[in-house]
Amino acid sequence: MPNTKEIAATIRVDGSVTLEVDGRVETLATTRPEDARREVVQRAGIRAASLGRPVPVIVTEPDGAVQLVVATDGSVTVVEDTHPAPAPADTPVPNACARRCRAGQRGPGRRGGHRGTG
Repeated sequence: MPNTKEIAATIRVDGSVTLEVDGRVETLATTRPEDARREVVQRAGIRAASLGRPVPVIVTEPDGAVQLVVATDGSVTVVEDTHPAPAPADTPVPNACARRCRAGQRGPGRRGGHRGTG
Protein backbone atom coordinates (compact mmCIF):
# COMPACT_ATOMS: atom_id res chain seq x y z
CA MET A 1 0.00 0.00 0.00
CA PRO A 2 1.42 3.44 -0.91
CA ASN A 3 2.61 5.73 1.85
CA THR A 4 -0.08 8.30 2.68
CA LYS A 5 2.17 10.71 4.58
CA GLU A 6 2.29 14.23 3.34
CA ILE A 7 5.20 16.03 1.81
CA ALA A 8 6.67 18.58 4.22
CA ALA A 9 8.51 21.62 2.88
CA THR A 10 10.26 24.36 4.83
CA ILE A 11 11.05 27.48 2.81
CA ARG A 12 13.58 29.83 4.35
CA VAL A 13 13.97 33.59 3.90
CA ASP A 14 17.00 33.05 1.63
CA GLY A 15 14.82 31.00 -0.74
CA SER A 16 16.31 27.61 0.05
CA VAL A 17 13.94 24.79 0.86
CA THR A 18 14.10 21.53 2.77
CA LEU A 19 11.77 18.88 1.40
CA GLU A 20 10.80 15.73 3.27
CA VAL A 21 9.17 12.87 1.39
CA ASP A 22 8.72 9.42 2.94
CA GLY A 23 11.23 10.22 5.67
CA ARG A 24 13.92 11.29 3.19
CA VAL A 25 15.10 14.86 3.58
CA GLU A 26 16.51 16.83 0.67
CA THR A 27 17.71 20.43 0.58
CA LEU A 28 17.00 22.22 -2.68
CA ALA A 29 19.32 25.03 -3.70
CA THR A 30 16.73 27.55 -4.81
CA THR A 31 17.60 31.19 -4.19
CA ARG A 32 14.18 32.84 -4.18
CA PRO A 33 11.10 31.82 -2.19
CA GLU A 34 8.91 31.91 -5.31
CA ASP A 35 11.26 29.45 -7.05
CA ALA A 36 11.15 27.21 -3.97
CA ARG A 37 7.34 27.25 -4.00
CA ARG A 38 7.26 26.32 -7.68
CA GLU A 39 9.71 23.47 -7.09
CA VAL A 40 7.70 22.10 -4.15
CA VAL A 41 4.44 22.12 -6.15
CA GLN A 42 6.15 20.59 -9.19
CA ARG A 43 7.69 17.76 -7.16
CA ALA A 44 4.40 17.14 -5.34
CA GLY A 45 2.61 16.92 -8.70
CA ILE A 46 5.12 14.38 -9.96
CA ARG A 47 4.70 12.38 -6.76
CA ALA A 48 0.90 12.51 -7.03
CA ALA A 49 1.01 11.36 -10.65
CA SER A 50 3.33 8.46 -9.79
CA LEU A 51 1.04 7.37 -6.94
CA GLY A 52 -2.13 7.92 -8.96
CA ARG A 53 -3.72 10.00 -6.19
CA PRO A 54 -3.58 13.51 -4.67
CA VAL A 55 -0.75 14.22 -2.24
CA PRO A 56 -1.06 16.37 0.90
CA VAL A 57 1.67 18.99 1.28
CA ILE A 58 2.55 21.14 4.29
CA VAL A 59 4.56 24.25 3.36
CA THR A 60 6.10 26.22 6.23
CA GLU A 61 7.57 29.67 5.71
CA PRO A 62 8.85 32.30 8.14
CA ASP A 63 5.47 34.08 8.14
CA GLY A 64 3.19 31.06 8.46
CA ALA A 65 2.21 27.74 6.96
CA VAL A 66 -0.24 26.36 4.45
CA GLN A 67 -1.64 22.89 3.94
CA LEU A 68 -2.20 21.99 0.30
CA VAL A 69 -3.38 19.02 -1.69
CA VAL A 70 -1.64 18.59 -5.05
CA ALA A 71 -3.60 16.47 -7.52
CA THR A 72 -2.28 14.10 -10.15
CA ASP A 73 -2.64 16.82 -12.81
CA GLY A 74 -0.60 19.27 -10.68
CA SER A 75 -3.56 21.36 -9.61
CA VAL A 76 -3.41 22.77 -6.08
CA THR A 77 -6.15 23.05 -3.47
CA VAL A 78 -5.58 25.03 -0.28
CA VAL A 79 -6.84 23.10 2.74
CA GLU A 80 -5.68 25.46 5.49
CA ASP A 81 -3.65 28.67 5.58
CA THR A 82 -2.19 29.69 8.95
CA HIS A 83 -0.59 32.92 7.77
CA PRO A 84 -1.70 36.02 9.68
CA ALA A 85 -4.98 37.53 8.53
CA PRO A 86 -4.54 40.30 5.97
CA ALA A 87 -4.12 43.80 7.36
CA PRO A 88 -6.37 46.65 6.23
CA ALA A 89 -5.89 47.68 2.59
CA ASP A 90 -3.72 50.66 3.48
CA THR A 91 -1.15 48.46 5.29
CA PRO A 92 1.27 46.57 3.02
CA VAL A 93 1.77 42.92 3.97
CA PRO A 94 3.44 39.97 2.23
CA ASN A 95 1.17 37.71 0.19
CA ALA A 96 0.02 34.53 1.89
CA CYS A 97 1.87 31.34 0.96
CA ALA A 98 -1.33 29.84 -0.40
CA ARG A 99 -1.65 32.61 -2.95
CA ARG A 100 2.03 32.40 -3.80
CA CYS A 101 1.97 28.63 -4.18
CA ARG A 102 -0.96 28.85 -6.57
CA ALA A 103 0.62 31.73 -8.47
CA GLY A 104 3.93 29.87 -8.62
CA GLN A 105 2.37 27.11 -10.68
CA ARG A 106 0.15 29.25 -12.93
CA GLY A 107 2.23 32.43 -13.02
CA PRO A 108 1.95 35.78 -11.25
CA GLY A 109 -1.14 37.88 -11.56
CA ARG A 110 -3.67 35.06 -11.85
CA ARG A 111 -5.97 35.29 -8.90
CA GLY A 112 -7.75 32.19 -7.78
CA GLY A 113 -4.96 29.88 -8.96
CA HIS A 114 -5.56 26.19 -9.34
CA ARG A 115 -8.74 24.36 -8.78
CA GLY A 116 -8.39 20.97 -7.17
CA THR A 117 -9.98 17.90 -8.60
CA GLY A 118 -10.62 16.09 -5.41
